[in-house]
Amino acid sequence: MSSSNRSPLQSRALGAEQDAERRGARLHALEGVWRPSILFAIPVILLLLVPTPLLPVAFAVAPLYFVLRWLALGSPFPRTQINPFLLVLLATFAIVFALSPKYPEGIVIAADLIAGVLILFVVLDHVHSVRGMWSAAMLLVLIGAGLAVITPFTVPFRGAPMIPIPFFYEQNWTLLFETTNGNVMAGALAPILLIALACLRVPERRIRAAAALALVPITLILFLLQVRGAWLGVAVGLIVWAALYNRWLVPALPLLLLGALALNNALGGMSPADFLYGPVGTELSESVDERQELWGQAVRLLSQSPLFGIGVGGYTYVAPFAPPFAERGLKDVPHAHHLFLQVGLDTGIIGLLSFVAFWLALAVGVWRGYRGSVARDLAIGVLAAMAVIVTHGWGDSIFWGFKAAFIMWFVLALALLFDKRNKKIYNATPLL
Repeated sequence: MSSSNRSPLQSRALGAEQDAERRGARLHALEGVWRPSILFAIPVILLLLVPTPLLPVAFAVAPLYFVLRWLALGSPFPRTQINPFLLVLLATFAIVFALSPKYPEGIVIAADLIAGVLILFVVLDHVHSVRGMWSAAMLLVLIGAGLAVITPFTVPFRGAPMIPIPFFYEQNWTLLFETTNGNVMAGALAPILLIALACLRVPERRIRAAAALALVPITLILFLLQVRGAWLGVAVGLIVWAALYNRWLVPALPLLLLGALALNNALGGMSPADFLYGPVGTELSESVDERQELWGQAVRLLSQSPLFGIGVGGYTYVAPFAPPFAERGLKDVPHAHHLFLQVGLDTGIIGLLSFVAFWLALAVGVWRGYRGSVARDLAIGVLAAMAVIVTHGWGDSIFWGFKAAFIMWFVLALALLFDKRNKKIYNATPLL
């Protein structure tokens, strides 16, 4: 159709289409310029996650990623639905951290949080396709397999396992790396297991094969560590996975539970009552009753200082000297054993509410992905992994201020990829 025969509406539509094509070409060029930024971000993330004498350098250079992004792409952050909640959390954390004594634990929590935000946006900045989403998920699975492989050399297999395996637990393993708590390692591997199951559904054969191989060490180590919180989290995650994948699988779950109980009895394992409530009588046992005591104290401490909590990293310096532990003279009270209460104690009620809203917004975005047609199987795995973290976090707080924190942020980064508004990340005018 010649230009003289077009209506004004058609001319405007054509002009808009041409503008969109020009913006798309410019966008593609800018993505090429920005892509090497990952080579800067990864070393910074590693320095933040593994405290070394270079940690102050990592704190200093981490903001440069967002400054460079602003200069190159016109915005320091990708535009997503979680930005308001994340910015409130970061602002609240910064204020409370500035007002708090500089506890060593607080510095670790700050490093983990900055590394987590970098992980969120680095994944978002460098994944632009469904295949990229699966590749990012597989990267997390490979990290989990690597953690599982080194576990016998960094985690002491001690204590009274629920299912005794004498020829294994009586061995004196030589630890080659810094000792890691078994609860932390098991909690880190638990959500990765569900992501690995999702990767078994990827169309690409190589990823399916790699996921199947990675599942072997991850599952084996989760079994050998015998951490109740991780097992319970995986169980809930599997229920979510089964319910979303095929609702007809849900009736089979009670049969699987009965089979697991029968196997437990045959192997002489812990009774269900002991599994749920744990042994009572140690200084800080793992029973539900004593966890409720910890949670009650956390709620009281937060109600006494709702705006700023007790300071970032201040739990071990405050909780042992507050009721009910002060009367008992207990000193070994490491954390509140509850992810969300621990966040509230460190950042105050505003930080807690923004953290919860952040989680809910991500869950809604993944749910939309599940209801849509984009990487539906991955959406199921991410929702199941998020269920694992929440379930485990209801009785422990290893995803905040511990080495497992980066696993949570990586899972949340995968969730953020389903953000409905993330069709065009680089939609601002570049400054350069």
